Amino acid sequence: MNVAVIVRDGEHFLDMFCDHYLQLGVDRITVLDNGSVDQTVALASRAGDRVEVLRCHLRFSSWETAMKSYLLRRAGRNRNWVLLVDIDEFFDYPGSDVLPLTDLVTELESKGFSTMTTHLLDVYPDELNPNDTRVDPATHSNYELQDVVSVDYSEFAIKHELWVDDSRAGGLVFQLNGFRHKLLKFDRPLWLTKHALVHPVARVYLSHPHLVQGATVAPTSGVLVHYSLTGGTVEKARAAMEQRRYGWSAQDEYSHYLSVLDSQDRVQLRSRSSKVYASADQLVSDQFLQLGVDTDALIQERRANQVRDEGERTDG
Repeated sequence: MNVAVIVRDGEHFLDMFCDHYLQLGVDRITVLDNGSVDQTVALASRAGDRVEVLRCHLRFSSWETAMKSYLLRRAGRNRNWVLLVDIDEFFDYPGSDVLPLTDLVTELESKGFSTMTTHLLDVYPDELNPNDTRVDPATHSNYELQDVVSVDYSEFAIKHELWVDDSRAGGLVFQLNGFRHKLLKFDRPLWLTKHALVHPVARVYLSHPHLVQGATVAPTSGVLVHYSLTGGTVEKARAAMEQRRYGWSAQDEYSHYLSVLDSQDRVQLRSRSSKVYASADQLVSDQFLQLGVDTDALIQERRANQVRDEGERTDG
């Protein structure tokens, strides 16, 4: 089980990113640096022998899908599952407290699945301070879902010509818009769903930076906790606009960041509709994540075993 990420100037996230995924139980993290001028490469190089550092200076806007396809194949050698994520995205899934990641992918593979959809959940502090670039999960923990739009997954796949087998993924949805869409006043849909967890077996390939073709889709979804609103957001958006390194969609998003946030010293983000993120399980209750019957049964079995074991230790 490996993680792969393309990053440029991600020093504010690098240590937290590596700690999260190594604690989650991945075997290896491949960091492809795309021209960082900060301490990203130095930090990644000191992160230990389970973190591999590569460098590439191809233009991101033209080569994003190709670079991610390369990472997917490289990290997926020897039939490994791969988490293909961004530096500010932190994967979690229902039952992660009792079901290790290796057991999750073993369960998915045993059922013949080769991808699990993941939904971006934008988390944010009570107040955005552009001068404070620290990222702390304890303070960047607010979220809200009232502006999320759910679309039937099969309908989305047909509309966007995704050639995947979703015949066993009944009830799965593709999530759109959400808090960031409202805050930044987008006038177009904002995709929140990715195929981030992939088993790159034969006929499975990346056709879009966030989507694969040829996969069999699991009925369970995971979350990418997304630290998209931090003290460094305005600085990152300003650099992106100056360098013109992203495609039109990302450039448009960064222009919205600047138009909404650049003129304000502090931005109040938390509102009455905000909730506090604690685990992926609450997102199942919120109907933001979906949980397949088999995975749910496995999680319940593990929790029952945990309760039994704790009871035996207490009696002993």
